[in-house]
Amino acid sequence: MKFAKTAASAAALCLVLGVTAAYAADAAPSATVSSCVDLAKKVKAALETAQQSPNLHDAQVLSSAGREFCSNQRYAEGVSRYSKALQLLGAS
Repeated sequence: MKFAKTAASAAALCLVLGVTAAYAADAAPSATVSSCVDLAKKVKAALETAQQSPNLHDAQVLSSAGREFCSNQRYAEGVSRYSKALQLLGAS
């Protein structure tokens, strides 16, 4: 009887965690080519205005990586790199 209760509790916990993870995945907006283009424009503008930033080089490297990922249809990675570049430039 104790085993049945433990197994039922474990199954219920797995179900709750699975549903929560699926909901979180659906709630997060997926990266698309348009989100890559939008962020690329923002990063370009931020790079132009932040020429004296101590993080300029790192932001340029991240921008290049973002462009590379986006051009290879790896939009989530590209958006992530662009977002990090914006954070480094203080334009997020």
